[in-house]
Amino acid sequence: MRLPSPDDPGKSWQYREAEHEVFVPDPSTPDWYKQEIRGPARRYIIRPKGYHYPGEVLVDDEENFVFVQLCFS
Repeated sequence: MRLPSPDDPGKSWQYREAEHEVFVPDPSTPDWYKQEIRGPARRYIIRPKGYHYPGEVLVDDEENFVFVQLCFS
């Protein structure tokens, strides 16, 4: 699962121990961009040459959706 980082640091440790990915929600993403995924999913990091910020591809295997986030600077 890909879960938002909880306010309680102890819970974050439990998520990681259970092998869930923990992330800090990005407030700049649009409402339709699904940052939290509770079912089977895959995440790929994109690091374009010459760009500072990485992007990501999230594949929600349960709902058959693909989300792409890129930031060019």
